[in-house]
Amino acid sequence: MRYYHISLNQTDVSTKSAPYSSLKKSLRRFIFCHIAEMIVLRHFIKDSEDVEDGLNLYMGPFYWYSNKGNEIDFIAERENRLVPVEVKYQNRIAKSDYFGVKKVFGQGIIVTKDTVFKDQGITGVPLWLFIALVE
Repeated sequence: MRYYHISLNQTDVSTKSAPYSSLKKSLRRFIFCHIAEMIVLRHFIKDSEDVEDGLNLYMGPFYWYSNKGNEIDFIAERENRLVPVEVKYQNRIAKSDYFGVKKVFGQGIIVTKDTVFKDQGITGVPLWLFIALVE
């Protein structure tokens, strides 16, 4: 089960503070990947009335786990279809990054840092474009 802390009033993430600049690059990347995932979640639930100080994913968007521990970040329902959305906020996207989405669903969306691609039903779009186009 996943739980996300959501504050609809907290929209600014400052990266210029002294503590941030002293973080190691790998930790900063880890933090930005999770922030990107939270932005996608907030976009999915922006019109939801069920959000207070926290959220569980009982009402959607959902997530998917395999018996082997693989996961898909979000499964959104759009026009009576399930659409898998995997957040990969990184510079390079390999086919292994979306293997689970392709194997289980045959199609889906990969939210990236700045990469755009199309690969047999898998569409990669940068985070900013995903937010602009997906309602």
